[in-house]
Amino acid sequence: MKLGVQYYRDPNPPENLWQQDMADIAAAGFTFIGIWIPWRYVNPSEGRWELDKYRRLLDLAEQNGLKVRVQLVQESAPDWTVRKQPDVLMVNARGQTAYLHAHSMLQLGGWPGLTASHPTAREWTDDYYRQVVGQLKDHPAILTWNVWNEIQVPLRSYDPHTQAAYRLWAEKTYGGLSQYNKAHATSFESFAEVQIPNETIEEVMLLHTASDLAEFTWAMSVEEGRRRADLVRSIDPDRPVSMHTNTHTPYHHHRDDWQVAQHADIYGASLYDPDPFFLTMACARQRSIKGPGRWWVPETCAGRMVYYAGHFTFTGQDLVNNALRAMAHGAAAFTPWQYRTEIYGQEAPNFGLLNNDGSASDRSEALCKLAGALRERMPDELEFEPARVGLLAEPLDGVFRSASDRWKSQLWPERNEFEQWLRAVLDAGQSPDILLAQQVAESGIPQDLQVIFAPSLTVLRPGLAKRLSEWVQAGGHLVLGPFTGVYDPAGWTFAQSPGDGLHELCGLEVVNRMNGESHSFIDPKSAAECLAGRFLFEQVRAHDGTRTLLTCNGWPAVLTRQSGLGSATYLASLAGAAQANGSTHLVGWLDNFLRERGVLPACEVLGPVWTNLARSNGKRVLFVQNPSEIPCEAKVAADTALRDPVEDVQFESADGFASVPLAGRQVRVLIL
Repeated sequence: MKLGVQYYRDPNPPENLWQQDMADIAAAGFTFIGIWIPWRYVNPSEGRWELDKYRRLLDLAEQNGLKVRVQLVQESAPDWTVRKQPDVLMVNARGQTAYLHAHSMLQLGGWPGLTASHPTAREWTDDYYRQVVGQLKDHPAILTWNVWNEIQVPLRSYDPHTQAAYRLWAEKTYGGLSQYNKAHATSFESFAEVQIPNETIEEVMLLHTASDLAEFTWAMSVEEGRRRADLVRSIDPDRPVSMHTNTHTPYHHHRDDWQVAQHADIYGASLYDPDPFFLTMACARQRSIKGPGRWWVPETCAGRMVYYAGHFTFTGQDLVNNALRAMAHGAAAFTPWQYRTEIYGQEAPNFGLLNNDGSASDRSEALCKLAGALRERMPDELEFEPARVGLLAEPLDGVFRSASDRWKSQLWPERNEFEQWLRAVLDAGQSPDILLAQQVAESGIPQDLQVIFAPSLTVLRPGLAKRLSEWVQAGGHLVLGPFTGVYDPAGWTFAQSPGDGLHELCGLEVVNRMNGESHSFIDPKSAAECLAGRFLFEQVRAHDGTRTLLTCNGWPAVLTRQSGLGSATYLASLAGAAQANGSTHLVGWLDNFLRERGVLPACEVLGPVWTNLARSNGKRVLFVQNPSEIPCEAKVAADTALRDPVEDVQFESADGFASVPLAGRQVRVLIL
């Protein structure tokens, strides 16, 4: 894994510091820096391009053996564009023109840029890429072109050109006006009458309307990513194109990271959350989207976050832990944001890897030590075996929730259930892939997956149930949670639940739903509580051939059915909510479920830790993470001593196990 550091975003740091900083960054063991070249900053008037200071910085990096990741930012439009053609600006949902202004990430202005659907605006933004990439591409210091920062441009605009783009999307999606009218209870005579759904007008947005708005926004994000990547490749075909997102959850509303990532050679994620679980979920998510070696961390807090994004501070050990956690999931590079403390705007005076006065900090010293360990004692190439366990998520569940005040008032959101199941799978010794329902429906299920947990699939896309059924028939094991298959993406309920044929796969039908603070799942043979749920319980009718494993007040609570070579299992209540309330049953149930199906942890490790296993030159490389603030000990199955190449220490084996101490939140690398 490469270690780099974000360095330059105008006006920080001033040019008089560059020469010494480049020498110090190289001496610390970093191999690259990140710089921004926003459109507004280099194109102050039409036809005028000012790139000389960036050439000077590239020259200094090259002289010190550093590569440069260049961030291109079209969301920083210059003012001359608006003077020349005012209608290139975006329009918000209330009909107000979004004039160009400063933003916390663009202190010198230009946010939110120009509407992506306007032909003249597109011509100008394309020229920005042609000029910057075309003029700088021959410089040997450039490592990659990062063409989209955090996929956060507000593409959703209500200007006439975006309205026209929405009408084209609706016509393509619905296949004709009669189908659109039927779905929306309209009697339009032309698609010219169709409008982008507007939350400020539709105070209660029906589910199919919310779905349309989300799907259109996702489609725009995919097209925008494709356009940027293809354009830059056409100018410089020899360097990789990268992009990065800024979320840890698969329940996104404003972009389709899975599809956007297909147009990037490298796809990354900004990681600023201090919680080890959310950081782990983000890493698993990125690995699942792009695969080991094809994603990186282009931004993570290099130090203080006080007064900006929460009152916490990343220590030097935190940065090492974050780097090793990312490496454990196949990250190719790790880049703290940023080298020097910010000097202007809402982000000042935070983020610096150095102290405020420019002196070394415990953070810079820790990363310098890590760089040395990576260079001298860590294997160069890590190979990761494919995951055998997957967690399936459907973002439309979250979209439907956001559309309804009544749905929002539910005590337990779908994303929370997903997160608790992920936490339980990690506790059971697995490092799962995260699957997106749309990807599965369109492309199928990765062949190495043996078990899929789908704790919340309220919405079922066309084709998803068929894919899951075929996979189960071929030997896969599917576990579904309650409220599965209630709606299709248009907001219509299925006649039977779980819908779209899943009731046949599971061998049951939901006949009633009831609330309740807690629900105990009992083993009928031993009368012992083996699992628990909360808030929602489904009364189900089992079909012939379906086995009831656990009951609740006489009703089936966990049911399973063999189908072909595999099985489908159904839980009638929210076990994740029970785990969040303190129940310890879910982890044990999951562990037994996996072991009974031959899905064992890659390495036997005892203790409250999470693990990832890689291989290098015939050796096993084990990453062990303590997700808690409380120090703990991991007992790792080993016949010989284990070596931690980062701290350069060794742990002896006794009785077939080596005892490895971990501080709170610590991540260790162990060579087996």
